[in-house]
Amino acid sequence: MYVGAEVFAPAYRYLRFLGFNNFTYHAGEDFIHLLSGIRAVYEAVYFLDLDRGDRIGHATALGIDAGLWLKRIRAAGNKIVIEQGEWLDNLVFLYHMATEFNIDLNLNLLKDEIIKMFRNIYFSNKNINGRNSRYIQRLSNFEIYDIIDAWKYRKIDPILSFDIYYGNDKDINAIMSDNFSFEKFKSKEIKNIIDLKKTNHRAFDLFHEYHSVEVILQSKKLMEIDLSKSRPLFLSNAELFSELQRKVIKYMNGKVVAVESKPTSNVRISLYDDYSEHHIFRWLEVNSSAPIVCLGSDDPGIFAINIRNEFSHIFLELLNKNKTRKEAMDIIKHIADNNRIFIFRK
Repeated sequence: MYVGAEVFAPAYRYLRFLGFNNFTYHAGEDFIHLLSGIRAVYEAVYFLDLDRGDRIGHATALGIDAGLWLKRIRAAGNKIVIEQGEWLDNLVFLYHMATEFNIDLNLNLLKDEIIKMFRNIYFSNKNINGRNSRYIQRLSNFEIYDIIDAWKYRKIDPILSFDIYYGNDKDINAIMSDNFSFEKFKSKEIKNIIDLKKTNHRAFDLFHEYHSVEVILQSKKLMEIDLSKSRPLFLSNAELFSELQRKVIKYMNGKVVAVESKPTSNVRISLYDDYSEHHIFRWLEVNSSAPIVCLGSDDPGIFAINIRNEFSHIFLELLNKNKTRKEAMDIIKHIADNNRIFIFRK
């Protein structure tokens, strides 16, 4: 079962608090919709505070040609079945990227889609029944940026935030004065949660409603997306998806976070027919939209692969793509240098 990066965010912060310096997280290898895969990579970097020297495993969603992905999905029937909550998250992510990274998009249309999905999940009859009018009024008093902030707040620890949300935080001062290392970390977490609540209390309310049983059950309901429709454009727009890939790669490069590519695993699991289609060869071309690339092997016991064989596959395919042996070997050395630079050391 897929678990998002938000679940591990508190643990990553605690390890960083204890002095651990380098982290990796696998994201964007397999996905229902390409938007889901791109978002998974971005969330891993954002929620886990990945930075210089860290790595993202796979990130296939940032490399696969959007046109190829659409072609293969359309050949399989042109329709995708996805959870309602996942699709809402994709739309919220898209709105965030469009506003923060200057992507040309019809924001009014996107906002309408977000509000429609949001109301379907948070204001379903099952959610409203038994709720008092004060609750309904509070939940109704939101803006699009409250929904985006609530999505961003997922990096905080929901368990620690529950007491603050429900007003059971009378012992916070006692917690903050404790000298044990974990309690020091906890006090830091609590202070951050209180600050976020003060910054946007509506988003803080939505963040906790996101964890309610009613919203979870509604979010898990399935919906169908028909990619044959030309509107709205964010359903099946290859140019938009490619632009999103470039923006997330630029975001990662700015933080000096590398992609640990795993070709054999991707060929076996993803939509590729063979190594020649793998996105690493797009990334190895010298251009500003390529990430920092390392090479890794994934599940050697399952795929009967090791790092030497992965390098061999890349080398042979470079020759098949009309690179000279020297050119191919220079590329291999470049990847090997990246592997050494991004090795995890104590």
